[in-house]
Amino acid sequence: MYLFVIYILKVSVCLTLFYLFFKVLLSKETFHRVNRTVLISLISLAFIVPIIPAPFDLPEPLSPVVNQIIRFTDEQATLATTAEIHQESVKQAIVPKATQQPNTTYNYVSLLFIGLFILYICGAIVALIKLIVSMRTLRQHIKQSTTKRIGKYILVIHPSNIAPYSWFRHIVISEKDLQEAKDEILAHEMAHSDKFHSLDILLIEVMILLQWFNPAAYLLKQELQAIHEYEADLEVLNKGFHPKQYQLLLIKKAVGTSSYTLANSFNHSSLKKRIAMMLKCKSNQWAMMKIGFFIPLTASMLAVFSQWGNAADVVNNPVVAEPEVSTETHSNNKVNETSVLNPLLQSESFANETTTANQATSTQEVCIKSTGQPFLQYVIDQMFATYILQTPDNNIRSRLYFSIDSNGKIKTGSVEVSNNGLTASNEYLIALDDMIKNAPALTGRVGKEYHLTYAAYGTKRLVGVGSEYTIFEINKPQSEIKYIQSTPPALQDIKLDK
Repeated sequence: MYLFVIYILKVSVCLTLFYLFFKVLLSKETFHRVNRTVLISLISLAFIVPIIPAPFDLPEPLSPVVNQIIRFTDEQATLATTAEIHQESVKQAIVPKATQQPNTTYNYVSLLFIGLFILYICGAIVALIKLIVSMRTLRQHIKQSTTKRIGKYILVIHPSNIAPYSWFRHIVISEKDLQEAKDEILAHEMAHSDKFHSLDILLIEVMILLQWFNPAAYLLKQELQAIHEYEADLEVLNKGFHPKQYQLLLIKKAVGTSSYTLANSFNHSSLKKRIAMMLKCKSNQWAMMKIGFFIPLTASMLAVFSQWGNAADVVNNPVVAEPEVSTETHSNNKVNETSVLNPLLQSESFANETTTANQATSTQEVCIKSTGQPFLQYVIDQMFATYILQTPDNNIRSRLYFSIDSNGKIKTGSVEVSNNGLTASNEYLIALDDMIKNAPALTGRVGKEYHLTYAAYGTKRLVGVGSEYTIFEINKPQSEIKYIQSTPPALQDIKLDK
């Protein structure tokens, strides 16, 4: 749902920019066939550009995770870290996780996207109903009239005084028009049929169905229908009809209207524009060079609106209120600082250190400096606050390495992914990387390499830091999470799908 809403918004921006460029550069030129091809291509590109990757390398600051993936391995890495801290920080970190305030900011983001999605679906349903009614009315209109085959065309003679129009091989004309101006009108509508303008109308109606909220979609429809009329008018004049007589016929028939939005009507477009286009001198062939301006525009859209772009950063990294942490300690916790506040990973090498070293240096998890909140709890809070990390369509088993500098800032390193393959999207990986590198100031051993074990399968998640990890369902309350006091399993041993 989230990805679909973002995709529709990207398409909307693409359509708007394409329309503006077309209106400024090409709408007044007389090479109508080229304009028609360009316009249809731009509409198609608007729906394609947001879902294709950029054809060039990603900038380093944009996606450090993507640039450093993938180092396949089946070995379980173990690292040892220690950090000197004050006794007060130790006490703050020994907190019952159940007493921490679960962050619910993600609920507002989720509700926003759910509301947008529901509103979009309702509008699309209304647009679809209008399209179905229009097609049904058109079909009934043709069935209720007298039909006559003229070569490959089907002439539909209607008794009422309606504006002439065509729909594929069907040409609808009133009995009055058939008697007064049969040749000009039939030549015009046959041109619509021969150039398959009805296919363009179907394409544009599908676009409006998907972009019903976007004014640019309706403006593009007007431009395309205007081009259809310019092409048909040009065909009529090329067949030898007198220009002034044909223009007077257009003025005479301008009083009629057509209620069939799917059809190509004889008097559909602006009369003033059509006559002006017939009188206008043919555009210079060099004017076609302006089409080249769409190349850098499309390339820019690939950079901004492709899958890995920054358009979703607001959702990937919402502003999250830092949870309150209780300073009460467990009344029944009879453990020392080394066992409870272990480093990020208590490895075998750490276990082999001398007893003297253990006694001389107190150790703890990497914690948020301002609150003493364990880093594992911070990661879980961020997962519940970042919408894309809650999506069930990503499958990954990974280990993300990082270190802490002297200012308490995170420096991300390589990413280790198990050799079962990677099915997570780039946006998902970027959100994981941002979750770590955007952490507040931390306490921990400067320059030491830490790592976060992370796995996702459907709604299940495994998150582990140091000698503690948890397995939980992302769609269940955060307060139900249970923690396991043990080193996270090796990547190849993680099986969330069972």
